[in-house]
Amino acid sequence: MKLCWHRLGPGEQDYETIFGVLFLTLLLIVSFVVTRIPEEKLPVCRFRAATGIPCPACGITRAVKLFWAGDLWGATTTHPPGTFLLVVGIVYLVYSWVVVIFKLPRIRLDPAN
Repeated sequence: MKLCWHRLGPGEQDYETIFGVLFLTLLLIVSFVVTRIPEEKLPVCRFRAATGIPCPACGITRAVKLFWAGDLWGATTTHPPGTFLLVVGIVYLVYSWVVVIFKLPRIRLDPAN
């Protein structure tokens, strides 16, 4: 398998529109809005409250807040996987908007090779 550029055919699923333009745009807007909520008003992690052990998602809200504030290093040190996923999501969102607006070929896996 290898990556190739592929033009969408009739009736073919357009993942860039579904996930990039619709879902990720909504998700990033929500994350931006949620980070504007004061920390004392955010819900408490139920897992950490019950066990005293941080769950895998603990710290992601602080990391997203730091990211949107422009502190990439602080976000990365607070929650590295969350920051990585946020950056990858933004890159995919930009790619999706560009290919959808300009009707460009999409990146797909070619199973024949």
